[in-house]
Formats: sequence, structure tokens, C-alpha cells
Amino acid sequence: MLSVEFTETKAPVSVAQQQRAYTESSAIVTYADGRKVAYPLIYNLLYSSGDQIGDWKAGAIVNKNGNVLQTARIGETGATAQGPFHAHSPDANSLMQQGGNIFLLTHLEYATEAPNADPDKPMLDMYGALPMVMNLASLKQDPRTGRLTAFNLQNVDMSGVEGLWTPCAGELTPWNTHIGGEEYEPDARVFENKPLTAMNLYRMTPGQLSPGGANPYRYGMIAEVSVNSNGNTEVTKHYAMGRLSNELAHVMPDSRTAYKGDDGNDVVLTMFVADKPRDLTSGSLYAAKLQQTDAANGGRFGIQWIKLGHAANSEIDALVAGGIRFSDIFEVASNAEYRANPTAHAGFKPVYTYTGTGGSTALEYLKLRDGMEKAAAFLETRRFAAFLGATTEFTRMEGATSNKADKKLYLAMSYVQKGMLDGRNGERPQDDI
Repeated sequence: MLSVEFTETKAPVSVAQQQRAYTESSAIVTYADGRKVAYPLIYNLLYSSGDQIGDWKAGAIVNKNGNVLQTARIGETGATAQGPFHAHSPDANSLMQQGGNIFLLTHLEYATEAPNADPDKPMLDMYGALPMVMNLASLKQDPRTGRLTAFNLQNVDMSGVEGLWTPCAGELTPWNTHIGGEEYEPDARVFENKPLTAMNLYRMTPGQLSPGGANPYRYGMIAEVSVNSNGNTEVTKHYAMGRLSNELAHVMPDSRTAYKGDDGNDVVLTMFVADKPRDLTSGSLYAAKLQQTDAANGGRFGIQWIKLGHAANSEIDALVAGGIRFSDIFEVASNAEYRANPTAHAGFKPVYTYTGTGGSTALEYLKLRDGMEKAAAFLETRRFAAFLGATTEFTRMEGATSNKADKKLYLAMSYVQKGMLDGRNGERPQDDI
């Protein structure tokens, strides 16, 4: 065999095409004798959410004890959803080999709807209303065809990190672990005084933070999962990488530098540089400040990296365990309050960012409380980046990847809108893009 090339599949157009996984591509194999043979590609279904694989159902949503949730109270509506519940949307997959065994680790991002416990009422919207899951499937491979089959499946135990919030994209690290992001982090300003219901369901705890409810600062992290040859997992949430609406963290070939997509409107681009290769538990965090030099063909920009701080996971974990809250980190004034009396708000800076689930994007004025630089950098990463002057006009920052051959990083955005467009800045205090 001399080479392999792949033919294209045109972008889906019809609704039917958009609703299924398919390919029209072939692998063209060129052999040493000059022959070219086309092998049509196909998708083989491993499993679907709700399927029984071994002793477990794929996507089953559980509490911290591993028991499947049977009912769920939906936020402030008072409605009760009837389970059992299964998560959908496999937004990330990492295929791993350990000790000759093959595993597939899968993020399941959300559950869309569930029956109302009152049979006379309509289905309930479940997005963001439940804790989420990662599944680990054990696979076997046909030695002749290469086809994979799932024969065992389990939930990754998240009890050591107080549960999993809206897992989005992910990837395999150069050292064969999985890392993935928790997106749309809970707005800690809002959930300081409001129950974080989804994670209370997981933790089996009461409502608000003060009597022991779920802490919003536990969610919005990069989670790393290692798997050994027996299928045992270890989960670490990397507080040192900052708290955002994480799409994924893409680790560069140096095994130290990671770039993170922040999904939402009015978000930031961050870079994390670990202290040691293959160890994301401590390092320095930076946010990008863009200087636009040309608007043609998508624009050209210079980039300045603003250092937000340096931390270890253990330092930030200790702050959260100690009960730190948003109001311990920042003082806040609304636009109206600031304009009514600027003198009374000396030291406040204007910030316009996505604030997370439960919040609303609007101009707010922030003042950092004394000694709270580290807490702000790693628990309120986007707000603190804006506070220090980083660019916060990015919209819907999704994928990130790199090409080792051309030494380039590639970022994908699903929408370029709002503050990224000329003349659309509104109340935003800066216009970098």
C-alpha cells in the first residue's frame, strides 16, 4: 500500500440528511503495483442512549450514589418530571487503548424532555434541569473486519468532583487521557441566593448554597478522565485552567499549552500553560487581547496575552471548599447605578460579558475586593479577563485544533455576530473586533 485518500461528502441540505449520520465518501487506496481500489465508507452504530449494554443502560442519569433518578422537580415551576431519565447528544468521544483493551469514553450533553408526572399536562423541557453523565464503554474488535462492538458500559463516577454539569466537546490528550469542558457555567452571582437545582439532584442536598446546596463554583471546569486497563476511572476537575463556558481545551504538541473555546456571546479566548508537561494540575492562565489591523477576509489581528494569574488545582479547590461566593470577590453596580453617582463608585470598571446560565448579558460595573485576584482569575475568569482589558466580543467559540505540520492553531465559531460585527457594539465598553 502506497497511499490512502478520501473523497468528499457534500454538506447536508435536506432535513432528512441533517437528522442522520451518513457518509458518501470512499477511501481510495493506491497499492504498490499501481492499482487503485475504492472502499465505500459506512457508519456502524455502537449504541444509542437508553440501550442496554451489559448490566447498564446508556445515558442513565444518576445521583451521587449511582442510583438512577426517578423524578425531578423542575426549577421554580413546581412541575415534577417523571423518570427514569437518559442523557442524549454525545458531544465528545475519546477512543482509548489500555493494556490491550479498548474503551470509548462519551460525553452526553443534555436531556431534552421528559413526561410530566401529571399525565394531563404536556411534556417538560429538561435542558439544564438534570445532572449529566459520561459513559465508558468496553469494546471488542473483529480481527478480520476491524468492526467494533460494545459489550459492557458504565457511568464514569463523578461523585468525587460533585457531579458533572453540561459536558460539551472533548478530546484525547497526548498522554492518552480524556479532557472535556463543562459549558454554560452557572452564573455564581445568581446562584449565590438561588438553588442550583440540577446539581442538588445529583448531590442529594437541599436548596440554596448557604444551607449546603450545590456550589456554582464547582461547575464550568475542564474535566480530565484517566482510564486504566481494568476500566477503572479517575476524574479531575482542573480549577487551575479557569472557569468558563468551556467547549474544550485543546492541548498542543508540547503537552503543556492548552487553548480553550468559550461558548456563548461576548466571551473570551484563553490560554493555559502548565508548569510541567502532561500535568494540568497547575499553571498560568492568560486571556487574549486583540488588536485588529485589517478587516478584509475575516480580518487580521495582533494578539497580546494578558496574564490572569497562576494557580494549582488545590488552591482553588480550597477556596471553593471554604465557601467563597461571588460577593466575596466583586462588588457590583448596574449601569443605571453607576451613571446616577459615578463618584460613589470610584474604582469600578465597566464589563460586558456572558455571565453564564441563569444570568443575563448586560453592562455591569465591577470592583475587585482586596486580595481577590486569584479567586477572580480562576473562578470568575471571563469577568476578570474583561476587568483587565481582554477582548470579550467573541461569539459562539466552538472547536479548537492544531496542525503540527504547519504549526497553526485553528478556532471554529458557529456564529459571527453581535459585538464581532462593525457598528454592533451597543453598550460594550470596547471595540477590539
